[in-house]
Amino acid sequence: MKRFILPLGAVLIVLLMVSTVTAIPQVNSNPLMIKINEIEENKKIITEKLADIKVDVETGGIIDILRQIIEWLIDLVQRIIDLILDIFGLVDLIEYLIGLIVSLFELIMTLINFIIDIFNPNTLRF
Repeated sequence: MKRFILPLGAVLIVLLMVSTVTAIPQVNSNPLMIKINEIEENKKIITEKLADIKVDVETGGIIDILRQIIEWLIDLVQRIIDLILDIFGLVDLIEYLIGLIVSLFELIMTLINFIIDIFNPNTLRF
């Protein structure tokens, strides 16, 4: 009986290990493959846009292309400025919340001292 169970157990363990080894790379590589597919799609879109630009340049639309590039750069700078303003707004909000927390802490300490004074009116405070 031992001669049958030991090899069967070894084969089952080997099959389990092989299935584990093949499953882990598949699970870990799926997000990477999704990103690679997105990059390939973006590359394809960029290639198509460049082909469109080449056609526009050949037909004499270089000024329109330059105007579009300048508009795109202005839009990009505006988005960066909006992001920076949002960050400054968050910093101001965090400073305000810290001030409120400090005020709450001081109020709690005052309340604790008031309660202590009610129960022990003769104690001296330093």
